[in-house]
Amino acid sequence: MNSKLVLLVIAILCVATGMAASAIKGPRVLSRAAITGDEILSQKVFSGHYPSTYNLGPGDSIGFTTYDYGTNGSPRRTLVNFGDGTIAMAQMVSTVLDAGTPDRGSWYSYSVDGGMSWPPLAKVEVGRRGWTSIDQFQAAGGVEAVLSHDFGAFNMEFNVDAAKGAGVWTSTATVGASVWPRLAIGDGFSVHIVSSAGGNPPTGIAYSRSPDAGTTFDIVDLPIFTSPGVAAGADAQDIAAQGSNVVIVSANSGGDVAILSSTDNGDTWDEQVIYDVAGLGELAEGQEEFQSDGSCSAVFDQSGNVHVLWSNFLAVGDISNNPVLFYSVDAPIMHWSESTGITTVAYPSPDTTIGLPLGRNGNYATQPDMGVDLGGSLFVVYASMVNDVDTAGNYFQHVFVALSSDEGLNWTNLYDVTPGSGFDASFSSVADVVDSNPPVMHVTYHCDPFPGNWVQMNHDQVQVAVMYLQVPGLIEDVGGSVSEVPTSFSLLQNYPNPFNPMTDIGYQLPAINGSHGQAGITDYGFVKLAVYDMLGREVATLVNAEKQPGSYTVTWDATGVASGVYFYRLTAGNFVAMRKLIVVK
Repeated sequence: MNSKLVLLVIAILCVATGMAASAIKGPRVLSRAAITGDEILSQKVFSGHYPSTYNLGPGDSIGFTTYDYGTNGSPRRTLVNFGDGTIAMAQMVSTVLDAGTPDRGSWYSYSVDGGMSWPPLAKVEVGRRGWTSIDQFQAAGGVEAVLSHDFGAFNMEFNVDAAKGAGVWTSTATVGASVWPRLAIGDGFSVHIVSSAGGNPPTGIAYSRSPDAGTTFDIVDLPIFTSPGVAAGADAQDIAAQGSNVVIVSANSGGDVAILSSTDNGDTWDEQVIYDVAGLGELAEGQEEFQSDGSCSAVFDQSGNVHVLWSNFLAVGDISNNPVLFYSVDAPIMHWSESTGITTVAYPSPDTTIGLPLGRNGNYATQPDMGVDLGGSLFVVYASMVNDVDTAGNYFQHVFVALSSDEGLNWTNLYDVTPGSGFDASFSSVADVVDSNPPVMHVTYHCDPFPGNWVQMNHDQVQVAVMYLQVPGLIEDVGGSVSEVPTSFSLLQNYPNPFNPMTDIGYQLPAINGSHGQAGITDYGFVKLAVYDMLGREVATLVNAEKQPGSYTVTWDATGVASGVYFYRLTAGNFVAMRKLIVVK
């Protein structure tokens, strides 16, 4: 690490640790046992549920789950964006209203039209499984692999698809004696897994590797991380791979944030503590510093640089100089890369009432996940409590986005990409690959009308919508640029959605050969973009004119239009696309 970077890190840590008597703190963080997925939970009185196709939040409900839990800490990879208009999804789902959730496992779907439509979710494994991660073998044309755990047997199951998008799965291996796994696929047919070992609570972090697409594993449950400040936790780690480069990050509650880096496909590793925090006896009474809340993520950008995210609690030294963790609206989500050192991505909403966040183990803003576009811009999604409560006074959470176009040195203002009220948006995840020209993030999250989740006994067991959401066009706020001429047709999801009274709709028209054979001369005729009600009646014409190739955004002012579900359709020559939007007043 060069001297300038060392000074930057020291300056940031001085700010973080020099906050005595200034941070706003809520309740003390109580230790919670990690959810294993093997528990048989006591059934609450069932009070009914809404249809699985009912969209409380923006996006499309592609299915539902009655096991409404995503992770104890770090987000799981739920989407693979292949960059060619196809997207694969794998979610931890159960479909039955039963305390034992007997069909819980990895449920899969594959979209051939950029997420505009999804076939029904279908189960991957035969038995009851959980903690799903999905990735692809680029060397095999994008064939997907799915990793899950069987906590009852205390091992992991690795499944490979017959072909990209086929949804025909073969269980190739039972791996190790660890659980809560994360999956990354690198060079050729190399499979990399980081997992938690030693029971509940975990006592170690383990690494496993297969050189042959999961047929055999030449490394199984190798204990990793030797730094004394690195603590093991359930779901408190992540892994990423690019070519022969692999990175593992650990960020358990109250422990150091550390990375292991390999440039030779996992043969050798370099360990580095990137955020050193006070341990027992090391934090003076009343002194404050931010310490990880057990959630982190890692990604490689297009230049091969590693980016790490983690969220934090507030630690305060007690009479014995031991750090005690508290919820705090001052505790930020942090980013690290070799070139920037530590930077602050986002804080929880300052108007959040100080109370106990329901249904998760992290702080008010937690579970950050990250994607990258071809230009190297960073796109972060995370969950944060909002100033909206249910009838019992429990606060909902929504999905927020922050962006950076300078490798994480500076970050945009925050966007609530699930605006509205009366619903919970949780356990979000973003595809590692963000589409360019213009940027489009592919996001999944859980949505229902109750704060928290049934697994942690915050409400009755219900059908929770598994949501898919596209988040377009925000990168211009951090100086990003887009190509002037798109390469394909696209009709983007409106934003915000639901909305009142105005929303933006983006669409793209590519350059094609016209009747004279000249590139860029189009035969679209009139391009029409119109809004229709549920009976097919046209309620607004937004575009009806000849258009040149390019990316466009049009604003619809729905003042005077009744609340409800509407459809908007784009027609350009032989291209026709339609999406749904919601007016809420």
